[in-house]
Amino acid sequence: MIKTKRFILRDYREKDLEDHVVILDNFEVARWLSSSIPIPYTKRDGRKFIASAINDNVHKITNFTLAIENKATGKHVGGVKFFGLQKETEIGYWIGEEFWGQGIGYEVLAAMIKYGFKTGKIEEIVAQTAEDNEASKAILRKAGFKEAGEIPKEYARPSNSPSMSKDNSEINSRGGCSVFFRLSLIKWKKHTQPAKKKTIAKKTLAKKTMAKGK
Repeated sequence: MIKTKRFILRDYREKDLEDHVVILDNFEVARWLSSSIPIPYTKRDGRKFIASAINDNVHKITNFTLAIENKATGKHVGGVKFFGLQKETEIGYWIGEEFWGQGIGYEVLAAMIKYGFKTGKIEEIVAQTAEDNEASKAILRKAGFKEAGEIPKEYARPSNSPSMSKDNSEINSRGGCSVFFRLSLIKWKKHTQPAKKKTIAKKTLAKKTMAKGK
């Protein structure tokens, strides 16, 4: 379990099924993901996904997948996933459309990245998103990722919207997984260092202020 300011990243549970299916059965969410997420997304797909996520986490087989739960409401709002825990590991995440624009993606991604590097197993994290998904690209850059050219063959996979729009009328080759990003442990440490210094400075100032008030 990983905790952020507003969320708990925890193992999937069977009770997550309803919210999980609602999130991934939404074309506006699924269109940015790979074709491993079918459209439409049914309860049968959800049960299979959750069972696999639980099994992987319990037996530490391949992937490490966590549900995102709002601390205040207990609401399931999305998921985040490491595709294995090796030296170079891919990360992916999805957030329900109704929760977009609330800074959830960055908050969750930052926490998961920190966890991943702290395991000592990962030296570099990679991610891929859509050319047209400006919000996702902005989140990755804010977390310290840099664009790394074309997607390597070993990471390439079909996207959910490489060819058609929702009404099957418009070609769209810029959806799904088409832009590749990298973040090394060394670069992550440099990226997060300024924030740590600011936090330390604030705490120091607060202590001095309290001391003067005594």
